[in-house]
Amino acid sequence: MNPDPAWRNNAHLSGNRPEASDSSFMHPPAARNRKAAGRRISASKVLLVLFVSAVVIVLYVGNIVAIDLLLDDISKLETRLQRIQTDQELLKAQINKMSGLEQIQQKAEEELNLRSLREPPVWLTVDQERIRKLTQEMQKKIDG
Repeated sequence: MNPDPAWRNNAHLSGNRPEASDSSFMHPPAARNRKAAGRRISASKVLLVLFVSAVVIVLYVGNIVAIDLLLDDISKLETRLQRIQTDQELLKAQINKMSGLEQIQQKAEEELNLRSLREPPVWLTVDQERIRKLTQEMQKKIDG
């Protein structure tokens, strides 16, 4: 048995060893419970704390739901953006393919029946006097 020195009433300090029959040596002094000087918490304060806590929790959960909805919208918009960018790249590739000289020449020959000239173009000379006479004749027909 190794009793706590505080149980010996400081007998070990004076050199006196306590006897086994000494009751303070064998049993510690009874601990006295102090009366709690507690404050009573009113029911209204408890209700106020519960109400404030409930409001904070509701706002927090609402915020989480709103963030989840926004993240879902962002995900949908990113998917849409990716699809639009892919379509744009395809359109650019089609423009590059269709704007090539060979493609334009093929369309002109097939749809418009245009043919490439085998000989260089001939320069025409225009008689200015003849243009003036034709303009006067046209004016006379319009006026009269």
